[in-house]
Amino acid sequence: MRATYWRFELKKRRRVWPVGLIIIFCGLLLIGGFFWQMHAQQTYLAQYTAKVRAHVAQTNRLVKAHPELAKTLSGFDTNELKRLKDPAAYQRWFYRVVQVKVKGNQRPGELLNSSRVVFDIRSNGSSLTTSVGWTYQEYHYLNQQHIASMFPDTLLLSKEEVDRADPTMAASLQTDNRRYYLHGWYYVWFLIQQNAVIILMLIACLITGRQMAKELVNKRAHSDWLSLQGVSTGRQMLTQGGVIAYTFIQVIFGPLAIALVAAGLLRGFGDLRYHVLAFRNTGFGIGSVMMPLSQYLLESIILALLLIIFMTVLNLLLATWFKNSWIVTILSWLVVLLSLIAPPMVWSPLTYFHLDGVVTGSIGQSLNDPQFTFQQGILTLLVWSVFCLGLLMLSQCLQKLNLPGKMNSLNPAKELQK
Repeated sequence: MRATYWRFELKKRRRVWPVGLIIIFCGLLLIGGFFWQMHAQQTYLAQYTAKVRAHVAQTNRLVKAHPELAKTLSGFDTNELKRLKDPAAYQRWFYRVVQVKVKGNQRPGELLNSSRVVFDIRSNGSSLTTSVGWTYQEYHYLNQQHIASMFPDTLLLSKEEVDRADPTMAASLQTDNRRYYLHGWYYVWFLIQQNAVIILMLIACLITGRQMAKELVNKRAHSDWLSLQGVSTGRQMLTQGGVIAYTFIQVIFGPLAIALVAAGLLRGFGDLRYHVLAFRNTGFGIGSVMMPLSQYLLESIILALLLIIFMTVLNLLLATWFKNSWIVTILSWLVVLLSLIAPPMVWSPLTYFHLDGVVTGSIGQSLNDPQFTFQQGILTLLVWSVFCLGLLMLSQCLQKLNLPGKMNSLNPAKELQK
């Protein structure tokens, strides 16, 4: 009976929502985003290469007019232009540039300069010291592990340092240090950063909003009939909750998996050891640390699954209270949308919809509060899920008080007596 009931609910869902087609459509949209990144990278490289060539021509004219400047100016832009043709050579050159800026160990005659990567910009007495430090930390790790960087190589920008720069320079820094996530695992990382999980969750809420609410409408006719067949209310709730959670998993992870496979087949999957900048309590305050991409993705998946559990229980609770699919859908949407604007609070489940900010610790770093951690996210979501489950069980117990009367009203013998 249990397996039959489960198959029946899935078949009933397919008649209303073509879930498979929705997953494929969302996956195709994400693949389109990957092609857009490829196009953006090629466009930027073409524009930047033309810019460097223009600098080379300008330098040559200047040297021709002032030969005494030849030793000072010659070779800088030409040196970078040669390396732009080879990503591996450009990575080694870029790492050396960062290393010299941090350690000051430039060798005689070594040409280290870049029109794109500006290290010595100063605005209002501030500099890019933090950004350069983070970048050196990243590239030192990549060099040790023999991992290819994302091309073209960029600085890891500190938001505070960019905000302190003048608007023109801030815009230039952000444009010239944009990263292009053109490998499978890296693209999934990018999608998590861009809150793609929240968008997919909104789509899942639209599908699951009617799942339980429709069962309870019209005086629980279908639910009461199932009770007469020996299917307990608890089993009904468990099955409906399972279908809702299964739908969330399909709609959220399905398109991400499609995008991962497509990007991986097109450009390779990348390296799961890649460096992710994270912030942790080091004992002397919040400091930057290196997190492998594999850990980042695993923690993001765990938080996403806990969010699905929370939204599933919330869906059942709202359906029990309102018995209206539109109200359940709208309220579920409001919960997800509020997470985009609600201020971060340690015990608010809305905070932990921002997977990237929680897993990397950037929320805690921006607020200078070490409590916003992955572990705290697990605890908060579990507490709220249990709380909503408790309310759901209480509501069910109260409704059971009226169930015997409804059972008698469905009794055929009693109807014949009338």
